[in-house]
Parts: sequence; C-alpha cells; structure tokens
Amino acid sequence: MPNLPGFGSADWITFGTATMSSNVLTAQVTGDSYSGVFSLRSFDLDGSSAGVHVVEADPASSVDLMMVVGSPGGNGTPNAFLFNINGGMLTAKWQVNYEPTVLCQSVYDPVAHGYLQIASASGTVRFNVSQDGVRWRKFASCPASVLTAGPVFVQLM
Repeated sequence: MPNLPGFGSADWITFGTATMSSNVLTAQVTGDSYSGVFSLRSFDLDGSSAGVHVVEADPASSVDLMMVVGSPGGNGTPNAFLFNINGGMLTAKWQVNYEPTVLCQSVYDPVAHGYLQIASASGTVRFNVSQDGVRWRKFASCPASVLTAGPVFVQLM
C-alpha cells in the first residue's frame, strides 16, 4: 500500500508467488523462495510513504519481510531504508554502501506491528508501526540525506 504514484500499474513488477490486485500485494513464502514486488522507476521520497500490512508473520520464524526503499545495485541494494522481521524481532535499519546501521530493534508483536511504513518528510525518514494502518506510531527515524529518490522493493523470503 505505497502512497506512491502508479502503484499497481505497469511501473511495478511482481516476482515469486506475489500477485497484485486493487493496490494490494499478496505473497506467500514457500521453502527458499523469494516473493514480492519492485518498482521499475525511482520515486522521490519527500512527502511520500511506502507501507505493508503484515499478515501471518510467525514471530518465532526465521522468515524475513523486507520493505526496502533504496537504490538498486548489481549485487543487492547498496543504499536503503528497510524493515526486517526475523527470529521474533522487528528491526529498522538504514544502509549505506552495503553497511547497515540498526536504528531500532524490539520483539516483534504481530498486533502492534501489523502495519509497517517508511515515510519521508522535511529531511527525515520515519519508520512507523500501526495496529490498524490508520494511527501510526514512530518506531525509529533517521536523516533522509542518504537517499532522496529510489525504487521501492518489498520482499518476503
């Protein structure tokens, strides 16, 4: 549910088991597969947001949910803002030249962390969480100076 132009259009490509309908991305992880969606063009993040409704993420699993807003590289994503759910922990990170910095980490709560959002405004990137996707609470924040525009990538693995 990105608040970005063209979500659900031909500007977005799904992979793995992911499907997209009416601006809703659905993906299921099976085995060592990767599923998700990525944008074919960059977006200016200022005044924008990208969010995801996490449905059925087992808090004790080692499944990763990554929502990355960043610049693609030939071997991964060198610069990014991302959320990660792994091994019962929710982590907000920013990454520059492949070097991640953990901004905040807490025990993953499937209710309190049911919705994740990365939003940018006035030079600050906020990592927000919500129970209902309407009322957001700041989980972490960092300066937006690292990235001003980039593709959006949501992946389950």
